[in-house]
Amino acid sequence: MLKTFVAFLCMCFAAPVYAKLGETVAQLVKRFGKSYTVEDVELGKTYKFRSENVSVDVVVANGRSISETYFSDHPLTASGEPPNDIVRAVLKTNAPKARWVEIDAAPLGADYALRSSDDKYIAILRYTGPQPENSVWIMTVGLANSVRAPSSVTSPSLSPSPPTSTAIPTPSPSLTTQANIGRRIYADIDQWIAEALFNTGLSYYLGQGVPTDYDEAVKWFRKAAEQNYPPAQSVLGDCYIFGRGVQKDYTQAVKWYRKAAEQNDAVAQNNLGVRYANGQGVAKDLSEAVKWFRRAAEQNNEAAQCNLAVRYVNGQGVAKDLSKAVKWFRRAAEQGYAPAQFSLGNCYYNGEGVRKDYAEAVKWYRKAAEENHRDGQLMLGLSYDLGQGVVKDEVEAIKWYRKAAEQNLASAQYMLGRCYASGQGVAKDYAESYKWMLLASGQGDKDAKEFATILENNMSREQIAEGQRLARNFKPREVPPAGSMSNTEIVQTRPESSGSGFFITDDGILVTNEHVVKDAVQIRLVASAGLIPAKLLKVDSANDIALLKAEGTFAALPVAVSRTVRLGSTVATVGFPNIGLQGFSPKFARGEISSLSGPQDDARYFQISVPVQPGNSGGALVDERGNVVGVVSAALSAKAALAATGALPQNVNYAVKSSFLLGFLESMPDVAAKLKEPNTKDVKFDDVVEQAKEAAVLVLVY
Repeated sequence: MLKTFVAFLCMCFAAPVYAKLGETVAQLVKRFGKSYTVEDVELGKTYKFRSENVSVDVVVANGRSISETYFSDHPLTASGEPPNDIVRAVLKTNAPKARWVEIDAAPLGADYALRSSDDKYIAILRYTGPQPENSVWIMTVGLANSVRAPSSVTSPSLSPSPPTSTAIPTPSPSLTTQANIGRRIYADIDQWIAEALFNTGLSYYLGQGVPTDYDEAVKWFRKAAEQNYPPAQSVLGDCYIFGRGVQKDYTQAVKWYRKAAEQNDAVAQNNLGVRYANGQGVAKDLSEAVKWFRRAAEQNNEAAQCNLAVRYVNGQGVAKDLSKAVKWFRRAAEQGYAPAQFSLGNCYYNGEGVRKDYAEAVKWYRKAAEENHRDGQLMLGLSYDLGQGVVKDEVEAIKWYRKAAEQNLASAQYMLGRCYASGQGVAKDYAESYKWMLLASGQGDKDAKEFATILENNMSREQIAEGQRLARNFKPREVPPAGSMSNTEIVQTRPESSGSGFFITDDGILVTNEHVVKDAVQIRLVASAGLIPAKLLKVDSANDIALLKAEGTFAALPVAVSRTVRLGSTVATVGFPNIGLQGFSPKFARGEISSLSGPQDDARYFQISVPVQPGNSGGALVDERGNVVGVVSAALSAKAALAATGALPQNVNYAVKSSFLLGFLESMPDVAAKLKEPNTKDVKFDDVVEQAKEAAVLVLVY
């Protein structure tokens, strides 16, 4: 029954998100079979599906399923609880973005209970004492309003209990009260169904768990929008703006934006303001644009705050007021909105609405630049170039000019080209300079065109031909958005570097090497859900450790102290070496602990015989029980070894000991408190490999 039950879960909880809850009776019958009975319950009807492989109760209200209860005969674990991997799989698949918190199980008549962080779903388990239908344990997942301590999941009494003489009768609620309760329940159900439809559309739109399909996404967005669900109306408006799944139609976009905006959806209010500002799908009206920007801005929508600030800068639809512009730029910038951070930097750089302050300007330019805002990168480079607000540093200037130039910003290409021509912060290279001038002049930069002519007079034919070749082959670098992308598409984004990483908490804390993410502007993870953005939390440069954070729920590995590791112990890693040559699938490698110390007897490292290659850096080194005992970090330099010994090294690689990782994590108690307990019992090695693979991610750096 275990295999059947696990397969059953895989079938029922397959993407797209929320594909199971919210189904019609016809869909339920198609999935569970025609063998069922129906009982009336408070919220609607319970469909009891029973067959050799299926034992599930589904509560249906308003034509849609709102909760499902599974009856399992799978044995409990040694600790007397349901298997954690099955429970986690159910939670992860039903609400992959939710964080679950434990709640009091007693009011729900359960042994254990969880609520999703958005308060929309509840999951309960019952596993002590006799369970109905000879099951060992049962689990219910559903809409919060639908999950309670129902009599339908307890064994019926063969004889009714006599009433107690001391009981005080409770008056029945009035018909009005009953009607209000019913309306509230069914309103919640309708809202939940609309949200389920919307989330299904998002799955297709973002390619999460299914191939990206804008036509299919629009179908689901429209279903939810027609149920008056504001987020769906807003996103449907976006589809009409960009022509995704529908023909471009600004009038239709305005129609749906307005429906959502009038329900106080801040995103739609901002987008409606943009349409009025640009006269797209509606007559241009700057005052009306300001009205909608302000309504969204007052709800703390950062894009609207920035748009409102721009109107105050230019006096469009409102009296020009630089002080108010700074106020709104700052409110958006403090929320991490890169365009506002750049604009606030400009205010300080030029002394507009605030006192001129180059250091403060650099602070905001840097924040924007680190969010990959190309204009912020250009201005940060210029600040380093001129030594304004920061110590002059030509090499650092080149770094930021390049990041902006590679995003096809003409003015940055011109500045980078000048640096190559003069050898400022970089080796002089006329061909490279000419390349950047051609690219900038091709975008209409007159200064670049004049400079290219000057260069030609000082270049050989070969240099000119090389510069032209480099310009023809240039492809702008774009940080990929979150969602589904093919491996080929990811390669075409040209990440600056890549490495491996592994999750250490279920809520998205992961570890990699510091050298993998050093100088990263943007970080993306390639996981089963597609491309996921990650943020750098903290680094330990001395031990080459970096801690990242991604949003979502993930399989995590336990971290054990490394002092128990013995010479000759079997260890393994799963990583992503040489993705350009070997592909994106995770690669397994196994070996032994060759030494308890690293190069020159460095006690921070293990020497390992595990074969590692470029791209394995940052991967987990796990022992035979699946515990992390190290972080794969380096290989002995073949060039250095050949020079020193006259021979090439064979499988001489190193991993930072986990004890140093644990010491680093002690500085972050909130993270340390969420670490999994190390495995103390023997585990099948196949399971160790599978767990390491599930926790491993490819780290892409831009």
